Amino acid sequence: MDTAWVAAERGGVGALEALQCSDGTTWLVSGGTDHVVQVWQVAQGRATPMLRFTHAAEVLALAVWEGQAGARVACAGSGGDEGGGYLGVWDLVTGAPVAQAWRAHDRWIPDIATWITHDGSVRLVSAAVDGTVRLWDPETGAALGDLTVAGSGPVNALATWTDPAKGARLAGGSEEAGILVWDLDTGALVNRLPASRVWSLAAWTARDGTLRLASGHTDGMIQIVDPESGDVSALSSAGHAGWVHSLATWVTTDDGHRLASASMDGTVRIWDLEIGEPVGQPLTGHIGGSESSMTAWTGPEGHGYLAVAAASGTIRIWDTDAHRVVDEPRTSHSAGVWAVTSWRTSEGRTHLATAGDGGSIRIRDADTGTEVTAPLVGHTAAVWCLVSWFDEHGRIQLASAGDDGTVRIWDPTAGTEQAVLTGHAGWIPALVHWTDSDGRPRLASGGADGTVRVWDPATGAAEQVVDCRPHLRWVLTLAVWPRSDGRTCLGVGGDDGIIRVHVLGDRARPWLSLDGQIGWVRSLTTWTGPDGRIQLASSGVSGLIRIWDAESGTPIGPSLTAHAGAVRSLVTWTDTAGRPMLASAGSNDSTIRRWDLQSGTAVGGPMTGHTGGVWNLDVWTSEDTTSGKSSAT
Repeated sequence: MDTAWVAAERGGVGALEALQCSDGTTWLVSGGTDHVVQVWQVAQGRATPMLRFTHAAEVLALAVWEGQAGARVACAGSGGDEGGGYLGVWDLVTGAPVAQAWRAHDRWIPDIATWITHDGSVRLVSAAVDGTVRLWDPETGAALGDLTVAGSGPVNALATWTDPAKGARLAGGSEEAGILVWDLDTGALVNRLPASRVWSLAAWTARDGTLRLASGHTDGMIQIVDPESGDVSALSSAGHAGWVHSLATWVTTDDGHRLASASMDGTVRIWDLEIGEPVGQPLTGHIGGSESSMTAWTGPEGHGYLAVAAASGTIRIWDTDAHRVVDEPRTSHSAGVWAVTSWRTSEGRTHLATAGDGGSIRIRDADTGTEVTAPLVGHTAAVWCLVSWFDEHGRIQLASAGDDGTVRIWDPTAGTEQAVLTGHAGWIPALVHWTDSDGRPRLASGGADGTVRVWDPATGAAEQVVDCRPHLRWVLTLAVWPRSDGRTCLGVGGDDGIIRVHVLGDRARPWLSLDGQIGWVRSLTTWTGPDGRIQLASSGVSGLIRIWDAESGTPIGPSLTAHAGAVRSLVTWTDTAGRPMLASAGSNDSTIRRWDLQSGTAVGGPMTGHTGGVWNLDVWTSEDTTSGKSSAT
């Protein structure tokens, strides 16, 4: 079987930005998780593609400006599963590199911004999920300083403005320290504004000349704050039902301001900032994806234009004054596939379910690659994880979770959604299923809110919440296995590098803590060793694969090392000789490697073919009893 039988789909727009130049030209720039940057020229709301180039990383943030040296675009993102945050700067008109891509942070960069100094020079600021905030000369890539505040947690959003009396200011929205405000002329921290779990920011000068800052939060709230006094007001309570991940502002013909907010609930809302109320009905069906994907500008005729990227990869431009789409949908980027699972049908066929940036779930025949049902549609954003199982009646069930903060249960045979499970605040990177001692299926989901929720998928009831805070901010991987006394163990890995083992039903502290996986833990899997004891494998950012006795927490043998960079996925199976085997996926080196778990040695050379990193693996047994693997990138 040709391993490339599933072609790439459209999607994966990680960022959008617009720039109006002094010569009257309007530019629209899109960046994707496929590393591609597309530049469009816009006239009367219609976009014409002009050029495209490739960044060294997934493009998750953009900044555009016109300076003394011309029009520029800066790109930022991730070098592959926490493989560092990379910046690069290009000439917007020619596509020529200005400052070659460099590693600016040790973790991925969710936002960048610019400001103009007293002498007219443009400066660039970047923020990373490791809490670092750094200043740069975008023409040379030279570092100019560090504004990092200890204990801030991930800094997810940035906004800059110039106070006529006090100079350039920077706001940084963090997960743990609220909104931090710096004086960019001195580098001093001048204010801390209370706020919880900030993910997006936008700044503007109101009609009365006062400065305002809008913040979007993971609970769906949007707050308006005076960045000097700290006075806070919330927009109308009729807001979003999900994480607000993007904000954009523009000026109206009467010098008022509008705000657009995009949420993981699948809607974009437009607000009149003078009265704090929504304008018209929300735009639906045009937003989704794992990163910010919206930008706004005022056209020469005074109309406000809003470009919005859908999870499907299409970019639509709206005339917000005429309340209509003014351009045909544009596509330019390829979607990442983040999740895969398989099952055997009653007819003896193997079916694969895959999902990713596009938000829909596609089910294919594993031998032919042919889609066997219509896509399963319900998520309003990217899907990060899939699991499948047979219920008590022998019917196949499928669960999915991702950026919209929901766990969804599906009947993949009928192509119908059975339930939507809610409770997490923010996206869900981890999902695992098992059959409990009572013979009933169970699910556990791990979220970026630092909690694990245990579900009965038949009823949709949350049976237990395991709060992993303050040790973990983000739960990134889960595994479940039976302890020798018959109780169920839950292994939790996340952003602090420690694997914690909880006994389900016991609300005390973790039963075991396994310390030795350097950096974020991204994958856990289990199997039964030759002595009948459960063994656990872990992997993560360091590239090391560690083997543990799951009962005692004792390491077994040396680490398995072969990948260049992070190992994102692990999967185990038993070969025809009865030996336990392991496959590992490298999200940096784009290879799959196989291991004999009895000897702890690699089997054969690396399996290659992916070009954008391998993010997930699944294994099944084909009719000739050989093992087959599916990978996602």
